Amino acid sequence: MSDTTTASSALRRPESPRLPGEDAPAWLALAFGAIGLLCAAAAGWLWAGGPAVPVEPRAPSAALAPAAVVPPVPPSAPPPSVARVTAPVTAPDACLPPSAVLFDFGGTTIDARSGPSPLADLVAWLSAHPDAKIELKGHADSIGDDQSNLLLSYRRAMTVAAMLRQAGVAGPRIVVNAAGSHEPLDGIPDTDGANRRVILRVKGAEGCPRD
Repeated sequence: MSDTTTASSALRRPESPRLPGEDAPAWLALAFGAIGLLCAAAAGWLWAGGPAVPVEPRAPSAALAPAAVVPPVPPSAPPPSVARVTAPVTAPDACLPPSAVLFDFGGTTIDARSGPSPLADLVAWLSAHPDAKIELKGHADSIGDDQSNLLLSYRRAMTVAAMLRQAGVAGPRIVVNAAGSHEPLDGIPDTDGANRRVILRVKGAEGCPRD
């Protein structure tokens, strides 16, 4: 081989590499182009407002449900007799005489016909005599059996004791007893309403009984 042939071969332009599919027929490229256009048109139609897919509504979560509104509970009013314990403190020299609280038939509700409650004067007197104690003795009429009347008279005495404690009298100063229907008032029938009572008697202070 001559030097001229060798130089021409060296100066010849190298062939560019061929890409895969470059020698594919033209109709195949047109087919892929058409498929791409169809896919693009379908995507645009769905985005613009294709048929809506129904979605099942979900129930609200219990944690997000509004809490029930609970109406405020009004404060209970004190018993009428306790509300009247507002008398000024007085300290008479003599012992406070016994007093009574009357009750309705068959229960522990204070009889409205018994007049003003004696508790106001009693609480004021006890405040001025810290050494005194108060004895509460419950009574009942003779209607019913003895066991029921004894229990009822005790409940009545405990009702008055609770009212005194609410008014400020210390519990150790209150002595509770029950007589049932065995100590009726003289001169009236045993079934009379005046026997449904609690007798309040001061003890232990100067000028008062000691026992």
